[in-house]
Amino acid sequence: MRSTRAILTPIAVIGLLFVALSSAPAATYTNFSIAGATVIYATGVNDTGQCAGWYRDASGVDHSFLFQPDGTVTTFDVPGSNGTVAMGINGSGKIVGVYFDSGNVQHGFLRNLAGEYTTLNAPGAGTLGTTPTSIDDSGEIAGGYFDTSDAAYGFTRDSLGNYTEYGISGSTQVDNALLYGDGEIAGTYTALDTGINCYCGNGFTRDALGNLTTFDGPGAVNTSVSGVNASGETTGTYQLSLSGTYQPYFRDAAGTMTTFSVAGLYGIAGIEDNGNIIGIYRSSNSTYFGWQYSAAGVLTSFKDPAAGHMFERGTFPTSVSGSGNVAGFYLDSKGIVYGFVMH
Repeated sequence: MRSTRAILTPIAVIGLLFVALSSAPAATYTNFSIAGATVIYATGVNDTGQCAGWYRDASGVDHSFLFQPDGTVTTFDVPGSNGTVAMGINGSGKIVGVYFDSGNVQHGFLRNLAGEYTTLNAPGAGTLGTTPTSIDDSGEIAGGYFDTSDAAYGFTRDSLGNYTEYGISGSTQVDNALLYGDGEIAGTYTALDTGINCYCGNGFTRDALGNLTTFDGPGAVNTSVSGVNASGETTGTYQLSLSGTYQPYFRDAAGTMTTFSVAGLYGIAGIEDNGNIIGIYRSSNSTYFGWQYSAAGVLTSFKDPAAGHMFERGTFPTSVSGSGNVAGFYLDSKGIVYGFVMH
């Protein structure tokens, strides 16, 4: 199984809805709280229902957590760190992420099943550090790093600790590198577009032999990859102009891209192995809901029953597993934040 982590970038836009929005079938929610948390953000969920992510305390310091299907929540920090952010989890519960040392230098970490930590620094990484974003069931890790000259690269690290780095021509950052299949990667890279004076996003895939393919939405100036499934199908958003709305897309393994619209689109959490895409939208009264766009083109809405139904409250799915477990957070009617896993 690939890593289940996906980065969701909020995008507050309003678009036209070309398919009917209806309520999704009833689902089971397991909600949880973390004492003192002002933010709870699930960055990965696996097929067993384990969920990893990070939370922020009242002092603005980030810490990480592991949620178990029985409702148990374990909070953790890399020893001696000044902030720990979990980024991905595999099928057995191994977690990767980043931490900051006392000098505020960023490093990657691997947390094993016993709660032990291995520091991850790509060879040649500089003070901007190493960012592992994905781990698969074989223990392979993918991510990005900056070298001592602040040049951007992607990397993979096998289960024995051997690193392979790769560059993407013109890239200034390699972000959200998500493993799928056998050593294959999909993600986003940033490059300077001098025509519009923008460091804009672009999509890429990299196969197990190291062959890179870059892509963008049709006519897009800015494209991001938010998730990939086991078949290599990707999803994300693109813009036709920097001031334009964000358009969601589905891209099949052969590279054919299909676009669709969601009114009040706020972000995309990822894609299931069956092709269902999960995201967030904002309603006309500024309540937030989850949405699912099925492989058959049917758009449905869902919400955590405990979520508030009013201005700036609601349900925020932020990660999805291949089998369809969804993790995220919600704000209740009082604005208190909780995490949830839905299945």
